[in-house]
Amino acid sequence: MLHTVRRFAPITLLSCLLVAPGSASPGTATWLRIGLAGAKCARGDPYGFWFHRGSSRRLLLYFQDGGGCWSYETCRRGSSFFQDSLRSPTDPSLPEGGILDFSDARNPFRDYTAAYLPSCTGDVHWGNNVAHYTAADGRTLAIHHFGFANARRALRWVYRRYRSPRRVFVTGCSAGSVGSVVFAPYVMRHYRRASIVKLGDSLAFVFHRPVDIETGWRADRNLPRWIPRMRSLDPERMTMAQYYSIVAGFYRGRSFGQFNYARDAVQTRYYVAVGGKGEDFPAALRSSLEAIHRRAANFRSYVAPGDSHCVLPLPSFYRARVDGVSLRAWVQRYASGRPVRSIGKAAGS
Repeated sequence: MLHTVRRFAPITLLSCLLVAPGSASPGTATWLRIGLAGAKCARGDPYGFWFHRGSSRRLLLYFQDGGGCWSYETCRRGSSFFQDSLRSPTDPSLPEGGILDFSDARNPFRDYTAAYLPSCTGDVHWGNNVAHYTAADGRTLAIHHFGFANARRALRWVYRRYRSPRRVFVTGCSAGSVGSVVFAPYVMRHYRRASIVKLGDSLAFVFHRPVDIETGWRADRNLPRWIPRMRSLDPERMTMAQYYSIVAGFYRGRSFGQFNYARDAVQTRYYVAVGGKGEDFPAALRSSLEAIHRRAANFRSYVAPGDSHCVLPLPSFYRARVDGVSLRAWVQRYASGRPVRSIGKAAGS
Protein backbone atom coordinates (compact mmCIF):
# COMPACT_ATOMS: atom_id res chain seq x y z
CA MET A 1 0.00 0.00 0.00
CA LEU A 2 2.61 2.17 1.03
CA HIS A 3 6.15 2.27 1.53
CA THR A 4 7.62 4.02 4.43
CA VAL A 5 6.79 7.05 2.61
CA ARG A 6 8.16 5.62 -0.44
CA ARG A 7 6.18 2.34 -0.60
CA PHE A 8 2.64 1.47 1.23
CA ALA A 9 -1.41 1.09 1.60
CA PRO A 10 -4.54 0.96 4.04
CA ILE A 11 -7.99 -0.17 5.05
CA THR A 12 -11.92 0.90 6.89
CA LEU A 13 -14.10 14.46 -21.92
CA LEU A 14 -10.80 14.67 -20.61
CA SER A 15 -8.76 17.70 -21.41
CA CYS A 16 -5.02 17.13 -21.63
CA LEU A 17 -2.03 19.41 -21.47
CA LEU A 18 1.36 18.25 -22.61
CA VAL A 19 4.03 19.94 -20.60
CA ALA A 20 7.76 20.01 -20.92
CA PRO A 21 9.71 16.78 -20.52
CA GLY A 22 11.05 16.11 -17.06
CA SER A 23 14.80 16.30 -16.86
CA ALA A 24 15.94 12.71 -16.95
CA SER A 25 18.55 11.58 -14.48
CA PRO A 26 21.36 9.28 -15.61
CA GLY A 27 20.16 5.85 -16.67
CA THR A 28 16.51 6.84 -17.07
CA ALA A 29 14.40 7.56 -20.11
CA THR A 30 13.01 10.99 -20.91
CA TRP A 31 9.47 11.16 -19.66
CA LEU A 32 6.73 13.58 -20.68
CA ARG A 33 4.38 14.88 -18.05
CA ILE A 34 0.72 14.82 -19.05
CA GLY A 35 -1.66 17.11 -17.16
CA LEU A 36 -5.30 16.04 -16.75
CA ALA A 37 -7.94 18.73 -16.27
CA GLY A 38 -10.00 18.14 -13.13
CA ALA A 39 -7.76 15.41 -11.72
CA LYS A 40 -6.57 16.08 -8.15
CA CYS A 41 -4.22 14.86 -5.45
CA ALA A 42 -5.36 14.36 -1.86
CA ARG A 43 -5.33 18.03 -0.83
CA GLY A 44 -6.70 19.41 -4.09
CA ASP A 45 -3.44 19.96 -5.98
CA PRO A 46 -3.43 19.15 -9.72
CA TYR A 47 -2.72 15.56 -10.75
CA GLY A 48 -0.86 14.36 -13.82
CA PHE A 49 1.00 11.31 -15.06
CA TRP A 50 4.18 10.54 -17.01
CA PHE A 51 4.53 8.93 -20.41
CA HIS A 52 7.46 7.27 -22.20
CA ARG A 53 7.18 6.50 -25.91
CA GLY A 54 8.32 3.10 -27.16
CA SER A 55 6.76 0.39 -29.30
CA SER A 56 3.15 0.90 -30.33
CA ARG A 57 2.59 -2.84 -29.89
CA ARG A 58 3.91 -3.23 -26.34
CA LEU A 59 2.49 -1.30 -23.42
CA LEU A 60 3.60 -1.07 -19.78
CA LEU A 61 1.09 0.37 -17.31
CA TYR A 62 2.92 1.14 -14.07
CA PHE A 63 1.04 2.22 -10.93
CA GLN A 64 3.25 4.09 -8.46
CA ASP A 65 3.58 3.40 -4.74
CA GLY A 66 2.32 6.05 -2.34
CA GLY A 67 0.62 4.56 0.69
CA GLY A 68 -2.86 5.02 2.02
CA CYS A 69 -4.80 6.78 4.75
CA TRP A 70 -8.14 6.13 6.41
CA SER A 71 -8.44 8.42 9.48
CA TYR A 72 -7.57 11.93 10.66
CA GLU A 73 -4.28 10.74 12.14
CA THR A 74 -3.18 8.77 9.07
CA CYS A 75 -4.34 11.48 6.63
CA ARG A 76 -3.08 14.60 8.42
CA ARG A 77 -0.37 16.77 6.89
CA GLY A 78 3.04 15.26 7.49
CA SER A 79 1.64 11.74 7.86
CA SER A 80 4.13 9.00 7.01
CA PHE A 81 1.31 6.71 5.96
CA PHE A 82 0.83 8.17 2.51
CA GLN A 83 2.22 10.48 -0.16
CA ASP A 84 0.01 13.53 -0.84
CA SER A 85 1.87 15.13 -3.77
CA LEU A 86 3.10 14.14 -7.22
CA ARG A 87 6.50 12.48 -7.70
CA SER A 88 7.87 11.92 -11.17
CA PRO A 89 9.88 8.83 -12.19
CA THR A 90 12.93 11.09 -12.48
CA ASP A 91 12.60 12.61 -9.00
CA PRO A 92 16.09 12.50 -7.42
CA SER A 93 14.57 11.26 -4.16
CA LEU A 94 13.28 8.12 -5.88
CA PRO A 95 15.71 5.34 -6.74
CA GLU A 96 13.56 4.32 -9.73
CA GLY A 97 15.40 1.84 -11.92
CA GLY A 98 14.72 -1.80 -12.64
CA ILE A 99 11.93 -2.10 -15.20
CA LEU A 100 11.66 1.72 -15.35
CA ASP A 101 15.20 2.16 -16.66
CA PHE A 102 14.68 1.81 -20.42
CA SER A 103 18.38 2.32 -21.14
CA ASP A 104 19.32 -0.94 -19.39
CA ALA A 105 19.82 -3.74 -21.92
CA ARG A 106 18.76 -6.27 -19.28
CA ASN A 107 15.31 -4.71 -18.94
CA PRO A 108 12.61 -7.01 -20.39
CA PHE A 109 10.48 -3.90 -21.05
CA ARG A 110 13.13 -1.64 -22.58
CA ASP A 111 11.23 -1.27 -25.87
CA TYR A 112 7.78 -0.82 -24.33
CA THR A 113 5.69 2.34 -24.32
CA ALA A 114 5.05 3.15 -20.67
CA ALA A 115 2.52 5.12 -18.65
CA TYR A 116 3.64 5.94 -15.10
CA LEU A 117 0.58 6.61 -12.92
CA PRO A 118 1.44 8.43 -9.66
CA SER A 119 -0.20 7.85 -6.29
CA CYS A 120 -1.02 10.98 -4.27
CA THR A 121 -4.56 10.36 -3.00
CA GLY A 122 -4.15 7.92 -0.10
CA ASP A 123 -6.41 5.21 -1.52
CA VAL A 124 -4.12 2.75 -3.37
CA HIS A 125 -5.54 3.93 -6.74
CA TRP A 126 -9.02 2.75 -5.72
CA GLY A 127 -10.90 5.78 -4.34
CA ASN A 128 -13.57 8.04 -5.76
CA ASN A 129 -14.72 10.26 -2.91
CA VAL A 130 -14.06 13.42 -0.89
CA ALA A 131 -13.81 12.13 2.68
CA HIS A 132 -14.00 14.25 5.82
CA TYR A 133 -12.03 13.02 8.82
CA THR A 134 -12.34 14.31 12.39
CA ALA A 135 -9.65 14.33 15.10
CA ALA A 136 -10.30 13.57 18.76
CA ASP A 137 -10.21 17.32 19.51
CA GLY A 138 -12.78 18.14 16.82
CA ARG A 139 -10.44 19.30 14.06
CA THR A 140 -11.44 18.16 10.58
CA LEU A 141 -9.80 17.72 7.22
CA ALA A 142 -10.98 16.82 3.74
CA ILE A 143 -9.12 14.35 1.54
CA HIS A 144 -9.72 13.89 -2.17
CA HIS A 145 -9.57 10.12 -2.49
CA PHE A 146 -9.60 10.37 -6.29
CA GLY A 147 -7.06 7.66 -7.12
CA PHE A 148 -9.37 5.61 -9.31
CA ALA A 149 -10.84 8.62 -11.09
CA ASN A 150 -7.36 10.02 -11.78
CA ALA A 151 -5.94 6.79 -13.18
CA ARG A 152 -9.02 6.17 -15.29
CA ARG A 153 -8.58 9.58 -16.95
CA ALA A 154 -4.94 8.78 -17.61
CA LEU A 155 -5.84 5.44 -19.17
CA ARG A 156 -8.38 7.09 -21.45
CA TRP A 157 -5.53 9.24 -22.75
CA VAL A 158 -3.49 6.10 -23.39
CA TYR A 159 -6.38 4.20 -24.98
CA ARG A 160 -6.97 6.93 -27.55
CA ARG A 161 -3.36 6.88 -28.68
CA TYR A 162 -2.62 3.16 -28.42
CA ARG A 163 -5.63 1.39 -29.85
CA SER A 164 -4.38 -2.13 -30.46
CA PRO A 165 -1.24 -3.17 -28.56
CA ARG A 166 -0.36 -6.84 -28.81
CA ARG A 167 1.08 -7.12 -25.31
CA VAL A 168 0.16 -5.23 -22.14
CA PHE A 169 1.92 -5.61 -18.79
CA VAL A 170 -0.04 -4.14 -15.86
CA THR A 171 2.01 -3.68 -12.71
CA GLY A 172 3.05 -1.42 -9.84
CA CYS A 173 4.68 -1.61 -6.44
CA SER A 174 3.14 -1.13 -2.98
CA ALA A 175 -0.02 0.96 -3.43
CA GLY A 176 0.55 0.37 -7.13
CA SER A 177 0.34 -3.38 -6.57
CA VAL A 178 -3.29 -2.91 -5.55
CA GLY A 179 -3.77 -0.42 -8.39
CA SER A 180 -2.60 -3.05 -10.86
CA VAL A 181 -5.29 -5.55 -9.87
CA VAL A 182 -7.94 -2.85 -9.49
CA PHE A 183 -7.40 -1.76 -13.09
CA ALA A 184 -6.48 -5.10 -14.66
CA PRO A 185 -10.11 -6.05 -15.40
CA TYR A 186 -10.76 -2.61 -16.94
CA VAL A 187 -7.69 -2.93 -19.16
CA MET A 188 -8.70 -6.47 -20.12
CA ARG A 189 -12.19 -5.37 -21.03
CA HIS A 190 -10.81 -2.56 -23.19
CA TYR A 191 -7.98 -4.44 -24.94
CA ARG A 192 -9.92 -7.62 -25.65
CA ARG A 193 -7.48 -8.99 -28.22
CA ALA A 194 -4.22 -8.20 -26.47
CA SER A 195 -2.11 -10.61 -24.44
CA ILE A 196 -2.37 -9.08 -20.95
CA VAL A 197 -0.35 -10.04 -17.89
CA LYS A 198 -0.79 -8.49 -14.44
CA LEU A 199 1.83 -8.60 -11.66
CA GLY A 200 1.54 -6.79 -8.34
CA ASP A 201 4.71 -5.97 -6.42
CA SER A 202 4.81 -5.93 -2.61
CA LEU A 203 1.30 -5.25 -1.44
CA ALA A 204 -0.87 -8.27 -0.89
CA PHE A 205 -3.37 -6.04 0.98
CA VAL A 206 -3.49 -8.58 3.80
CA PHE A 207 -4.76 -7.73 7.28
CA HIS A 208 -5.88 -9.56 10.40
CA ARG A 209 -9.51 -8.91 9.50
CA PRO A 210 -11.54 -8.08 6.39
CA VAL A 211 -11.20 -4.45 5.29
CA ASP A 212 -13.75 -1.77 4.53
CA ILE A 213 -13.11 -0.22 1.12
CA GLU A 214 -16.47 1.57 1.11
CA THR A 215 -16.36 4.05 3.98
CA GLY A 216 -13.97 6.89 3.18
CA TRP A 217 -12.63 5.75 -0.17
CA ARG A 218 -15.93 4.58 -1.74
CA ALA A 219 -13.93 2.06 -3.71
CA ASP A 220 -17.12 0.01 -3.91
CA ARG A 221 -18.15 2.34 -6.74
CA ASN A 222 -15.22 1.07 -8.78
CA LEU A 223 -15.64 -2.69 -8.54
CA PRO A 224 -15.91 -4.35 -11.99
CA ARG A 225 -19.63 -5.03 -11.75
CA TRP A 226 -19.79 -6.69 -15.17
CA ILE A 227 -18.18 -9.71 -13.46
CA PRO A 228 -21.20 -11.58 -12.01
CA ARG A 229 -19.53 -12.86 -8.81
CA MET A 230 -18.28 -9.35 -8.04
CA ARG A 231 -21.85 -8.25 -7.35
CA SER A 232 -22.01 -10.52 -4.30
CA LEU A 233 -18.74 -9.24 -2.78
CA ASP A 234 -19.32 -7.25 0.41
CA PRO A 235 -17.13 -4.11 0.09
CA GLU A 236 -17.21 -3.61 3.86
CA ARG A 237 -15.82 -7.08 4.62
CA MET A 238 -13.86 -8.21 1.59
CA THR A 239 -10.43 -9.79 1.43
CA MET A 240 -7.96 -9.37 -1.39
CA ALA A 241 -7.88 -13.15 -1.84
CA GLN A 242 -11.61 -13.01 -2.64
CA TYR A 243 -11.13 -10.14 -5.08
CA TYR A 244 -8.21 -11.78 -6.92
CA SER A 245 -10.05 -15.09 -7.13
CA ILE A 246 -13.15 -13.53 -8.64
CA VAL A 247 -11.28 -11.45 -11.23
CA ALA A 248 -8.88 -14.24 -12.21
CA GLY A 249 -11.75 -16.71 -12.37
CA PHE A 250 -13.61 -14.50 -14.82
CA TYR A 251 -10.56 -13.80 -17.02
CA ARG A 252 -9.30 -17.39 -17.16
CA GLY A 253 -7.29 -16.79 -20.31
CA ARG A 254 -5.26 -13.97 -18.72
CA SER A 255 -2.45 -14.13 -16.16
CA PHE A 256 -2.46 -12.71 -12.62
CA GLY A 257 0.40 -12.68 -10.14
CA GLN A 258 2.10 -11.19 -7.10
CA PHE A 259 5.66 -10.68 -5.90
CA ASN A 260 6.21 -10.31 -2.15
CA TYR A 261 8.97 -10.46 0.42
CA ALA A 262 8.00 -12.99 3.08
CA ARG A 263 8.48 -10.60 6.02
CA ASP A 264 7.94 -7.25 4.24
CA ALA A 265 8.52 -4.56 6.90
CA VAL A 266 6.29 -1.98 5.23
CA GLN A 267 3.35 -4.33 4.80
CA THR A 268 3.89 -5.41 8.41
CA ARG A 269 3.70 -1.79 9.54
CA TYR A 270 0.26 -1.38 8.01
CA TYR A 271 -0.83 -4.75 9.32
CA VAL A 272 -0.03 -3.48 12.81
CA ALA A 273 -1.57 -0.04 12.17
CA VAL A 274 -5.01 -1.61 11.69
CA GLY A 275 -4.78 -3.74 14.83
CA GLY A 276 -2.86 -6.87 13.88
CA LYS A 277 0.28 -8.30 15.47
CA GLY A 278 3.46 -7.89 13.47
CA GLU A 279 4.63 -11.44 14.04
CA ASP A 280 1.43 -12.72 12.42
CA PHE A 281 1.98 -11.03 9.06
CA PRO A 282 4.11 -13.73 7.35
CA ALA A 283 1.50 -16.42 8.05
CA ALA A 284 -1.31 -14.12 6.93
CA LEU A 285 0.53 -13.44 3.66
CA ARG A 286 1.05 -17.15 3.03
CA SER A 287 -2.59 -17.87 3.80
CA SER A 288 -3.80 -15.22 1.36
CA LEU A 289 -1.57 -16.43 -1.47
CA GLU A 290 -2.50 -20.06 -0.87
CA ALA A 291 -6.21 -19.15 -0.97
CA ILE A 292 -5.82 -17.46 -4.36
CA HIS A 293 -3.80 -20.39 -5.70
CA ARG A 294 -6.55 -22.82 -4.67
CA ARG A 295 -9.24 -20.82 -6.45
CA ALA A 296 -7.42 -19.49 -9.53
CA ALA A 297 -5.35 -21.74 -11.78
CA ASN A 298 -4.06 -18.69 -13.68
CA PHE A 299 -2.47 -17.08 -10.59
CA ARG A 300 1.28 -17.20 -9.92
CA SER A 301 3.36 -15.92 -7.01
CA TYR A 302 7.03 -15.26 -6.40
CA VAL A 303 7.93 -14.98 -2.69
CA ALA A 304 11.44 -13.92 -1.71
CA PRO A 305 12.96 -14.16 1.79
CA GLY A 306 13.59 -11.03 3.80
CA ASP A 307 11.80 -7.89 4.96
CA SER A 308 12.44 -5.57 2.00
CA HIS A 309 9.66 -3.77 0.12
CA CYS A 310 9.23 -3.48 -3.65
CA VAL A 311 11.58 -4.85 -6.28
CA LEU A 312 10.43 -4.06 -9.84
CA PRO A 313 11.54 -0.38 -9.89
CA LEU A 314 14.82 -1.05 -8.08
CA PRO A 315 18.28 -2.39 -9.00
CA SER A 316 17.52 -5.43 -6.83
CA PHE A 317 15.19 -6.60 -9.63
CA TYR A 318 18.31 -7.87 -11.42
CA ARG A 319 19.82 -9.54 -8.36
CA ALA A 320 16.82 -11.35 -6.84
CA ARG A 321 16.94 -15.14 -7.05
CA VAL A 322 14.91 -17.76 -5.18
CA ASP A 323 15.28 -21.53 -5.50
CA GLY A 324 17.76 -20.97 -8.30
CA VAL A 325 15.25 -18.93 -10.34
CA SER A 326 16.21 -15.39 -11.33
CA LEU A 327 13.37 -12.92 -10.82
CA ARG A 328 14.33 -11.02 -13.98
CA ALA A 329 14.17 -14.20 -16.07
CA TRP A 330 10.91 -15.25 -14.38
CA VAL A 331 9.28 -11.88 -15.07
CA GLN A 332 10.53 -11.82 -18.67
CA ARG A 333 9.02 -15.24 -19.35
CA TYR A 334 5.82 -14.42 -17.49
CA ALA A 335 5.32 -11.09 -19.32
CA SER A 336 5.79 -12.79 -22.68
CA GLY A 337 2.84 -15.07 -21.97
CA ARG A 338 4.90 -18.24 -21.52
CA PRO A 339 4.11 -20.57 -18.59
CA VAL A 340 5.95 -20.08 -15.31
CA ARG A 341 5.69 -21.88 -11.98
CA SER A 342 5.22 -20.15 -8.68
CA ILE A 343 8.40 -19.60 -6.68
CA GLY A 344 9.08 -19.58 -2.93
CA LYS A 345 6.89 -20.29 0.07
CA ALA A 346 3.15 -20.06 -0.58
CA ALA A 347 3.80 -21.19 -4.16
CA GLY A 348 0.59 -23.14 -4.32
CA SER A 349 0.95 -24.23 -7.93
